[in-house]
Parts: sequence; C-alpha cells; structure tokens
Amino acid sequence: MKKLIIYIVFFNIVFNNTISVPRDFNTIQQAIEISVNGDTILVSPGTYNENINFIGKSIVLIGEDINTTILNGNQSSSVVTFENNEDSNSILDRFSITNGRSQYGGGIYISNANPKIQNVKIYQNFSEDGGGGGLYCVDSSPNLFNVQIYDNNSNDVGGGIYLKGSSSPVCTKIAIYNNYSNGAGGGMFVRDSGQPHLNHATIILNQTETWGGGIAGKYGVDVKITNSIIRNNSPQQLAMSQYD
Repeated sequence: MKKLIIYIVFFNIVFNNTISVPRDFNTIQQAIEISVNGDTILVSPGTYNENINFIGKSIVLIGEDINTTILNGNQSSSVVTFENNEDSNSILDRFSITNGRSQYGGGIYISNANPKIQNVKIYQNFSEDGGGGGLYCVDSSPNLFNVQIYDNNSNDVGGGIYLKGSSSPVCTKIAIYNNYSNGAGGGMFVRDSGQPHLNHATIILNQTETWGGGIAGKYGVDVKITNSIIRNNSPQQLAMSQYD
C-alpha cells in the first residue's frame, strides 16, 4: 500500500512598503513613525510645515522635486534630526530645508549618526548661541552628495556647517556659499578630531566677524580638500588655529 506524503512549507516573505505623503498620511512625521526599516516614503511637491526626526529608522525619504518639496521648520527647532544611530540606509533625498532655528543645527542636526543626504538645499536657517546654522554634526560621519548650503546664519560658529567631536563626513559636489557667523568659520567650523573630506566642493562668499571666512579649524582637525574651489571668503579662505 502506497502512502502519499505531503510536505507543507511555509515561507515568511517580508515586503517593503512605499508610503505616500499626503495621500496616505497628512504629515511626513506620521509616515516616518508608521514605517519600518526598508520602507520608502515618497513626498509630493508642496510646503510641509513640520520638524521631522528619523527616530533611528533605515528608511528612504524622497521628495518629488528638490525645488518644490519644501520642509519649513517654522523657526521652532532643527528642521531634520538624526540622533538615533541612523546609518547609510537612512536616506534624505530631494528636499529644500529652510526656516529652522535651534541652538545647534538650524537646518539639520546630526548626533551619533551616519545618514546619507543627497540632492538637498539647506538655506535660511539659524543657530542661536551654539553653531551650525545650516548643518551640525557631533560624533557623526554622514555622506553628503550634491548638497547646497547657503544663506544660513549663526551668532556663534559655523554659519554653514559646524563639525564637532569625531565627525568625519564625506562631502562630494557640495556648495557652501553666502553663509555668515559671528564666530569662527563663516562657511564651516571644524574642531576636535574631525576629519572631513571635501571633494568637488565650492566654498565661496562666506563671511565671519572673527577668523576663517571659508573654513576654520581648531584643536587638531585634519581637513582634506580635493578638486575644489575656495575663494572670495572673508576675512580668510582657510584658517587653522595654532593647535592644527
């Protein structure tokens, strides 16, 4: 007598979702909170008056167009925050980031995280009594590609960018221009053990009231600059302290 043996095999298949804003959720932060690692959030053109936090998720956040998909921070805090060990799988792509106001990082605040930021404009943000009008990094090494940082202000250091601690971002095709700071580093201020690499960068027309109009470095930094243009910054193009 023959026996028929049937094997039942269960497959656990996980599908990554695509979430649309505002079709599925009214706000970008709502979409981030409901998402899971591997999801993609697509954002339609428009101005979104909110401050968003990636809350440690490995997601891709994509605006439809860099010029018309706008994150407006309402001068209430940093417009975009990475502070929960995000890595290169956390991606911000095709947004304009403006009107943020914070002690550190008016536009983007990055702490202990290494996200990827690409095809982004960061402009008209402000840092108050801290630094990094456009972008602030502490102990972080994000990958910045095709990013424009302009018309940002700090009443302390780093009108455009402030790098602190062991921050060593890779910045490719980055433009830092027309930023202003009361303290050192109109365009960029780097301190501690930071080792940024600027490749195909344009750093022009930045200004500070003290030293290092383009880039200022202090306390042992190692700044690598290749294939780049640095000019028309005031009072100096590059200035390193006696410790560097």
